[in-house]
Amino acid sequence: MRPPFHRFFRLPFHPSRTGAPAALAALTIAGLLTACAGTRPGKPQVLEGTHPDGTPHYRVEQDAAGRKHGAERWWHDNGVLKLEAFWREGLRDGAYRAWYPDSVPWYSGRDSMGVPVDTLRFWHPNGVLQSLSVFSGGI
Repeated sequence: MRPPFHRFFRLPFHPSRTGAPAALAALTIAGLLTACAGTRPGKPQVLEGTHPDGTPHYRVEQDAAGRKHGAERWWHDNGVLKLEAFWREGLRDGAYRAWYPDSVPWYSGRDSMGVPVDTLRFWHPNGVLQSLSVFSGGI
């Protein structure tokens, strides 16, 4: 008789067909259930860190597979936003920007599922535009 969980979880083997001991099968199934119970599809896990003085250092969202998925933000020691990017399934997707510690823009661009699109700009620390690259179809 096939246990009811096989309707929801496909194991690479069926314990009764491989001769695996019942305890091993129970541990495998318990591990699958524990791994699945800790995360919800579509709901990112948030990793956060702070500088020694308690100000935010980074905030990165990940999916259940550990890939960046959602917003990523990093801050300089002085509390000024350093980097902001958005990710989908481990690929940068959307606008991304970075700033020097005095809030002057450092660079900005846009990717579509990891492929550069639109315009990538870099600035000198004094705020003067350093370079400008235009992308079309990733080139």
